[in-house]
Amino acid sequence: MKESHNKALRRAQITLDGRIALVAAVAVIAVAAAQPAQAAINQLASRMKTVIAIWKIAVNAAEVRDHCGSAIESGALPWTVDCAADPTSLGGVGTGDAQVDADLEKALTKRPGAYLKLRKYGRPFYHGVDTLCAPASNVWDDVDACLYRLGLAQSKQLFSMVFNPTERPVSTAEINCRRAIGNRVRGSYRRLVTNRAECFSQNGLLGTGELAQRYDCMAPAVPPSRGIPSTHLMRIDDSIGRTIKELAAAPFYGCPDYLAGINFPSPLSDPTGGIFGRSDLSQVLLENVIPMTDEVLKRVYDGAAHCGDGVVQADMGEQCDDGNQVSCDGCDYNCQLPACGNAVGCASDGEQCDDGNTQSGDGCTPACVLEYCGDGVLQAGLGELCDDGNNRGGDGCTPNCQIEY
Repeated sequence: MKESHNKALRRAQITLDGRIALVAAVAVIAVAAAQPAQAAINQLASRMKTVIAIWKIAVNAAEVRDHCGSAIESGALPWTVDCAADPTSLGGVGTGDAQVDADLEKALTKRPGAYLKLRKYGRPFYHGVDTLCAPASNVWDDVDACLYRLGLAQSKQLFSMVFNPTERPVSTAEINCRRAIGNRVRGSYRRLVTNRAECFSQNGLLGTGELAQRYDCMAPAVPPSRGIPSTHLMRIDDSIGRTIKELAAAPFYGCPDYLAGINFPSPLSDPTGGIFGRSDLSQVLLENVIPMTDEVLKRVYDGAAHCGDGVVQADMGEQCDDGNQVSCDGCDYNCQLPACGNAVGCASDGEQCDDGNTQSGDGCTPACVLEYCGDGVLQAGLGELCDDGNNRGGDGCTPNCQIEY
């Protein structure tokens, strides 16, 4: 009797083990079937984490370099310090200041934990970040090196828009102007690249793993006074628009009316010739920052149509596309045709200025001719109470167009 009972127990155990094995097999099949959907979710999240890692390297290193430049201009560091150099610990020649080197090393080597965790869950191709390298690589060490090089290059681009390494006397107004611009440039770059990456996350992926095209996330950003070629995602459009407005307005809040006494670095050269005004400065800031964000997105979201790919994408708001993002060559940096009022002034097009509108009284006429004290036209919007066509005093109108009593 006891033996029969034991046999029954063994048969029951075998049956139970079989059912468990069957359940386990079904679970494995279900997980395998669900992997493509999970891969799509992981790819979008992984690409966003990679974008964040790039801008953090770029912004943090640029901030260190900007502070270094300010210290030189204020006399706290000698002009022999090279803020654009890399620390010797990272293969550079060193800046010439041990503390700056240490701060740069920390900014350039730190990787966000969210990015580093990607290594635990598949190769770069699985995450969609292998295209960060050219040619693409499915090796994490390669991708990390490519991420570092891109972040490093962009940190130097951000810094090059702020600091002029030429030794010279520097006024307080110049220092304050550079600090205001540097802060706004870094913040605008960070928000623009993040906002546009969020658009890709909203786009999603197709079943093949390719990027869906519900929203035009690479639509060229143009000054908000002319409207932005829409991504078709209102929240992203609004955020991009605000960021561009803030960046364009930076010179008007942080810099003096006349910029002639400020020695701007070469990337900020005057595109219209003549007087380099705050509208010119706004223009060249936009022309430098927006293509930088495009470069990150082109690498991380490989294959997406973009301004500068040589194909006119009318649905993205492109009016032209000559294969680059350079202005004054017949097609401007934002893939818009040359026109007075598009906020891209070009001497080659006969423009002395272009502030993005066709209004008068704001420093630039509807014909893109400079308005200034001494031009013989009263411009109340510029604070003029008189304008007798010269900049002499003692004739009833002061050199800054105020009434003499």
